[in-house]
Amino acid sequence: LLQSVIDAVPSHDDVVEVYLHVHTANPRAVALYEKVGFENVGVIKGYYSAAALTPPDCVLLRKVFGDAEPSVSIEHGGLGAPAPVAAEDA
Repeated sequence: LLQSVIDAVPSHDDVVEVYLHVHTANPRAVALYEKVGFENVGVIKGYYSAAALTPPDCVLLRKVFGDAEPSVSIEHGGLGAPAPVAAEDA
């Protein structure tokens, strides 16, 4: 399913990037998305604060298609981040 979505993106000229939010307690999912070309952009602290998840943080992943430049500045709290994004140490 994920690969079919990725394969469909080039046929939509207005889609230049895709973002995913993955709970930090799910490193297997992060590894899967990185394997298909998503870039680990950083961690959004408190992203899941309204849910009963511990920790309430998420990993932000991005896949840019073609030669497009990312349209959102992650470093400045883009995508409605409830808290500043901290770079991963990994």
